[in-house]
Amino acid sequence: KEKQQRLKKRKKEKDKVKKFIESNNLDIARIHADNAIRHKREALNYLTLASRLDAVCARLKSAQATARITNQMASVTRTMGVAMKSMDLEKMAAIMDEFEKDSENLDLKTNVMDKTLNEAARVDQEKDEVDELLAAVAEEHGLAVGDALAAPSGRKSN
Repeated sequence: KEKQQRLKKRKKEKDKVKKFIESNNLDIARIHADNAIRHKREALNYLTLASRLDAVCARLKSAQATARITNQMASVTRTMGVAMKSMDLEKMAAIMDEFEKDSENLDLKTNVMDKTLNEAARVDQEKDEVDELLAAVAEEHGLAVGDALAAPSGRKSN
């Protein structure tokens, strides 16, 4: 902001330099030229100062972030230490082995049960398909098999 103000003042001073050169008043024009140069230097100094301040701010933010991360790492390290002390590797290995055996047994029992249920469903499905085919053929040929289909397999209904 200060830089912009100095640049505006420089422009005004340059305009005055032009005005006094046109009126052939070189001594006053020289004074305004000196002011214009001074305002330019001040603008550059403000720009340099702003750049330095930005760099300092960036360093401070970096230092704060590093401090936060360091604190978090220390906390995690303490927590990991507590967790490692409470772990019994032999006990964990035994538990994992037992879990694996139980998981395999469960898979085996599930497969047997699924197989049995699928076979039972297939038998019922096949019986229904046979009954439907018999009914369709009987209907096609004008035969009555309604009572025979309702009776248990292997028996004839009279």
